[in-house]
Amino acid sequence: MKASIPRIVLRTALGAAGCAYASLVLLPGSALASWLSRIPLVAQAIAFPSIAAAGTVLAVAAALLGGLLARRVEGPRAGGGQRAAKGGGPRPARRGPTGFALACSALFAVPSLILAASPGFGIASARGESLSSTSSAAVSVIAWNAAGRAGPEEIRDLLDGRDPDVIVLPEYRDGGEAGARRLAGMLAASGRDPRNYSVFSSPTDPAYDPTTVAIHKRLGEYRAAGGIATTFGSLTLRPSDPAKPTIVAVHTAPPVPGLMGRWRRDLDEVRAYMDRERGRTILAGDFNATLRHGGLGSSPRWADALASAGSREGTWPSSLPAALASPIDHVFVNSGASVVSAEVIGLGGSDHNAVAARVAF
Repeated sequence: MKASIPRIVLRTALGAAGCAYASLVLLPGSALASWLSRIPLVAQAIAFPSIAAAGTVLAVAAALLGGLLARRVEGPRAGGGQRAAKGGGPRPARRGPTGFALACSALFAVPSLILAASPGFGIASARGESLSSTSSAAVSVIAWNAAGRAGPEEIRDLLDGRDPDVIVLPEYRDGGEAGARRLAGMLAASGRDPRNYSVFSSPTDPAYDPTTVAIHKRLGEYRAAGGIATTFGSLTLRPSDPAKPTIVAVHTAPPVPGLMGRWRRDLDEVRAYMDRERGRTILAGDFNATLRHGGLGSSPRWADALASAGSREGTWPSSLPAALASPIDHVFVNSGASVVSAEVIGLGGSDHNAVAARVAF
């Protein structure tokens, strides 16, 4: 019997959805995956790779089991009323999944299993090995979206046992001189001498908290320069010593209703900067995007610290176990640098976990 039009439409839709899902997982750097990852619902779903992979596998298993049970129930009922086949006997009822069902299931299940086993599959910026390094000098970086609520206790916990060269604080709450004084007080309360740090804040819309960066003076002098411009405030800091890395702090708009357009523009701005920047650079902050969003992880010249270290942990929301959270906060280094180590730090006072990394140039 020829398939009905509704069935053809359903099969076509399922096949197209399966191919789209496979491209998102297996070919995240492709133009199709980059486009798909930026549309509503898809953008939110792939933000949680562990949950998406597990949910897809369970949905496929449930669909196959449901179809199999339905065929087993309908088979005997239909058997008595079936016309005799040419050979004289009743036409046997099909008990198993059809070839199309199996192929369509594979389009969803196989990429999901790969994603669960290897979250960095297909990501150019997820390096299993270190990048080439021209120097043994390491730079320690911490990036934490403070959500406008960072206090002395959170800063103390953030720095506990660590001596970072660079502290990137998107959504720090205060900017300018007031923010610098407030951060200096917090550094002093955590046992640090605030005179050892240079503090910078991004220019931003008064409706949004700025991005603040503290750089230890052992890295030398830095000055604010033109660079990335994102909705929630970004900051480019260039060193007086050309042997030191440029520091770029980023905070993009989130992919939520009303801000999707700005989020896409912010991602385009970040990707354009990554494509054109050639000097030693550390790019860190809250990108509100995983490495599968908008081709963020598709540049082989850049390495994401957490992904390169083999981390399976995410940073948002902090209320979820890190293994299930979305990895939207990043520390990137470009070619000529190596990722020495990276970790996720769980903190209170914010809906984000922090990222700590050591990179060598």
